[in-house]
Amino acid sequence: MVKSPLKTEPNPQLDNVDCLILMLISMLAFIIRYWIIFHPNGCVFDEVYFGNFSNFYIQSQFYYDIHPPLAKVIAFVFANLSEYDGSINFNNAPVYPKPDYVWLRLVPATFSALCCPLSYLSVRFCGFSHTAATTCALLVIFDTSLGTEGRHILSDGILHFFAILHICVLMYTFSIKNYGLKFNVWHVLTGISLGAACSCKNTAWGLMPLDAYLYIVSFLPLIQRSYLDFFFQLFVYGITLFLVQLLVYIITFSIHFILLPFSGPGTPYLPDEMKRQLINNNQATSALWASRVRSPGLLYRTFSITLHMHR
Repeated sequence: MVKSPLKTEPNPQLDNVDCLILMLISMLAFIIRYWIIFHPNGCVFDEVYFGNFSNFYIQSQFYYDIHPPLAKVIAFVFANLSEYDGSINFNNAPVYPKPDYVWLRLVPATFSALCCPLSYLSVRFCGFSHTAATTCALLVIFDTSLGTEGRHILSDGILHFFAILHICVLMYTFSIKNYGLKFNVWHVLTGISLGAACSCKNTAWGLMPLDAYLYIVSFLPLIQRSYLDFFFQLFVYGITLFLVQLLVYIITFSIHFILLPFSGPGTPYLPDEMKRQLINNNQATSALWASRVRSPGLLYRTFSITLHMHR
């Protein structure tokens, strides 16, 4: 990528005070998110959906949702690690029959707690003081809506984590003084974190205007050299950011489709081409698997399901 002049943004260096504050706010965040996480011991709000999503992954049955699958895939991975067998019926669970639900709640709670130190780092990378960053982190820690959403079997805690991770990476990227190799590496990481956030929920696409604003403002000094340099560099960084983000989005959906080979409750929502690539649960023969391999590719399925989700 094209080299640019030195930037004038602050480039704060973290110190021992930052380490101490990060430890304290992290401990406080985890205590609040984990505190009596087993209460209430019945289905709360959208746990009926996200609990069942984990069940469908464990049973490899295709389901349909209006949001991308990364947060749900992550929840499934940790559910598997906890040896949850997918047997809780979340559709009719005023009281959960077994304690496995606690492990399922711990996953979003952990990601939600990590939002607090990331908030602190984001403010510090912007060049603000320890006091300002601590204040921001405490507001995130004690926000009742974030704390409540993060303590239940929902995708919000994971979404918030990737959103603030993206902001943190973005702020660090623009604290780098030169548009050299280091900046370009972190530029790629910015695209990866943005793609991860957008692969959790469609609301995360709202982060893109923030990225656009920072890149445009940062490159404005290039106009003094020439408008061509400004627009060329803006185009190169903009298109690479979008392509990296899109790649993460496609990979996430590819994993989603691979994990769900069997027909399930989401099958009726699919177009005919995608219905044919699913396998009936009682017909897992080699011939049917061959038909699945010959069916529409992962890229086609990703864009097709995206259009259906938005529709």
